[in-house]
Amino acid sequence: MRILLATSYRSVVGGVETYLQSLIPALLRRGHEVAMLYKHRASGEAELVDSQGEIPAWHWLELLSRQSGLREIADWKPDVVYSHCPDSFELERFLLENYRCILHAHNYWGTCATGQKCQTFPHTRACSREFGLACLALHYPRRCGGLNPLTALKMFQASRRRKSRLAEYRRILVSSTHMHREYELHDIEPEDLRLVAYPLTDATLEKAPYQPKQLGGALLFAGRLTRLKGVEHLIRAVPDFDAHHHGRWPGAQPARDSSTAGGSGGDFFGMVRR
Repeated sequence: MRILLATSYRSVVGGVETYLQSLIPALLRRGHEVAMLYKHRASGEAELVDSQGEIPAWHWLELLSRQSGLREIADWKPDVVYSHCPDSFELERFLLENYRCILHAHNYWGTCATGQKCQTFPHTRACSREFGLACLALHYPRRCGGLNPLTALKMFQASRRRKSRLAEYRRILVSSTHMHREYELHDIEPEDLRLVAYPLTDATLEKAPYQPKQLGGALLFAGRLTRLKGVEHLIRAVPDFDAHHHGRWPGAQPARDSSTAGGSGGDFFGMVRR
């Protein structure tokens, strides 16, 4: 089978790209042919999703700049497009109009304007609403996102367009029961919604017996340090631990503030390449 992967980034910037990086060789080992279509070029020395350079990879904007660019994808003749929330309406429309598409919803794609599914006033809580016009009305009273009205309207319109296209996908895959419930809430037919867990890429973890450890008083968080990860809440919950974090992201300052306030110290090491 010829599988075209559609995504936003060619470089590894988060979990989606890490997943694709492990998926590509697995599909090739099973005898499938794989290609990739992406929105944003990799920059500098960034690690690539297709790090082995073993599959065709097309840059969306570069294809559009050439008169017969889109013909290259047609000539490759994909049997199915496996889409991973590419942030381009034009790219998504082109694929849905011309090929059989499956969406893997790694986030609140078409179900939340801000992508956080969270209200922060009068207190922070998860949102369980179905996305719709009421979300726009509640954006300010519930502090769902920023205070710029033009940005709020733009994000709402973008999410509404994505929601309108969900029914055009042959299948929608999710990787948690929470996300499965989220798309059930948005009227995705049961036969079109599939729960598919993310793969465990290190097989030795399944075989290694559990070894209890003596707690040493150090806590390591390795990952993208954004507000959605909630690291500041983790630090407050275990103030007697020394918190160590690898990464450099916008959520670093709230975590540092929580660490200082809790008296736990903590080290923030910056970006670590794999």
